[in-house]
Amino acid sequence: MFCPKCKKEYEEGIYLCGNCRISLVPELQPDSGDEAPECAEFDEILFTSNAGDMAVIKSLLESECIIYYFKGEFSSHAHPLPQPAVLMVRRGQAKEAKEILESLNISFTIPRPCGIE
Repeated sequence: MFCPKCKKEYEEGIYLCGNCRISLVPELQPDSGDEAPECAEFDEILFTSNAGDMAVIKSLLESECIIYYFKGEFSSHAHPLPQPAVLMVRRGQAKEAKEILESLNISFTIPRPCGIE
């Protein structure tokens, strides 16, 4: 059994995805034109150097099966001053991620397009 949203595989006898809370299917349909996550393009969503905020963001995005990573999350170990990490979300899920994060009262900065101050 498979989750059609997050693609996680489950044992026989389980009928609901534990992460996405949707019904499982016996087999996954081949993705037509959908890129593999490791080859997908990602959008910058926000910058933060607060580890607590990152933990909350990770939990929220994972609960919705959103593919993401924090670019530079561990770079503060190499720099004397904290460097902000950049939340990168898979392009097709960026809008959903922004909607989830809008309601949070956390200390992050939304990236601005080049040339805008």
